[in-house]
Amino acid sequence: VPQKFMDIQSYLKKHYQEKITLDSLTDAFYISKYHLAREYQRLFGTTVLNDLTLIRLSHAKRQLRFSTENIEEIALSCGFQTSAYFIKVFKKYENMTPLEYRRKW
Repeated sequence: VPQKFMDIQSYLKKHYQEKITLDSLTDAFYISKYHLAREYQRLFGTTVLNDLTLIRLSHAKRQLRFSTENIEEIALSCGFQTSAYFIKVFKKYENMTPLEYRRKW
């Protein structure tokens, strides 16, 4: 895997709490949006934004299990713009709401 793409993946893991778009990544890494999208998918088997979502959900699941923060605080601290969007995405990926996940653990 080319170093630039390793750096992009590393950036996602460090900056997941921030608003990240393909455009912001192309500016930061001096790469065309189409090349970034196509090569990232080819190299990692997933899209940039899907990878970012999985990173955010991973952090959210840890917080749901090990903190007493409410859903809105967790959503915002993991880079989701609203708790409603966080709940929708969480349910899509985990087949349960964040509260159901928390109760399960």
